[in-house]
Amino acid sequence: MRKPVGVIFAAVILGLIALLGTAVAGLALGVTLYSHRPLIPRIPAVEAGMYLMAGFCLFCLWTAIHLIRMRRWTRPAMVVVGGVVFVFSTLAGGGLMWVRQSGWVDLIASMAPPGPYSGAVQAAVAGAAVASFLIAVAGVWWMVYFCRGRVKAAFSAGVAPLETAATAGRNGR
Repeated sequence: MRKPVGVIFAAVILGLIALLGTAVAGLALGVTLYSHRPLIPRIPAVEAGMYLMAGFCLFCLWTAIHLIRMRRWTRPAMVVVGGVVFVFSTLAGGGLMWVRQSGWVDLIASMAPPGPYSGAVQAAVAGAAVASFLIAVAGVWWMVYFCRGRVKAAFSAGVAPLETAATAGRNGR
């Protein structure tokens, strides 16, 4: 049986999201741990959340690598990852939309140097909310896709490596 194309696509998307999430968590941890400015306070709960996010993203990266290899444990892991991604991305997108509508964006823009920053901050927050909702859609897709019968069968049967023209000729096919 051949690798389903959706599995490879899911591994690539998960890998990209995991790399981005790891970079964001790493940057946020770096700023909070190594910045000694009063504007950026050290909040232990936020630091713990960033460690948790970095750990989850590294697990997702590990899962994406082994998903391409069709390891049996990656199929149920993708269902769980999809659920976690859906819940937290939906909450993040909803929170960003609430911040945008509640007037907090104007407060954030007022902290910047004088200039026309309010529109740019509004657009950035809206863009981040849309990105969060798109990631949530990917989470739903993973939950549904990795529960399909054909995908379950591909993982339980063990997938043979993809054939190339050279290997097909050597095997007499």
